[in-house]
Amino acid sequence: MSEANKEVVGKELQVAGQEIQDLGKRIEDARTKATTDVQTKQGELFPPINQKLATAMSAVAKEKGLAYVFDTSVAQGFNNLVYFDGGEDITAAVKTKLGISNTPSTTKPATTPAKKN
Repeated sequence: MSEANKEVVGKELQVAGQEIQDLGKRIEDARTKATTDVQTKQGELFPPINQKLATAMSAVAKEKGLAYVFDTSVAQGFNNLVYFDGGEDITAAVKTKLGISNTPSTTKPATTPAKKN
């Protein structure tokens, strides 16, 4: 390759490299904005839901004369239950209080019929 061609190709590679860096920055900026937007929306939507759930749990606990209610879900990455020896699971009663059906979903995953040999 001649020196002139090397110089042209080198400049083209520099331009392409800069375009890739710019594109990477735009992608990262978009990712950051999306994360911020999701967190903002969660901040708007979750508090009313959590308040409604807390109100229902409190009502069920009072109706049943319970002094403590533990969150045993692991969805948040931790388990607030230290020890359990019997007791009552009030999930169904809270769901009823919230107007949520306790029956499993009637929709079933699609299945492929078995082939007969």
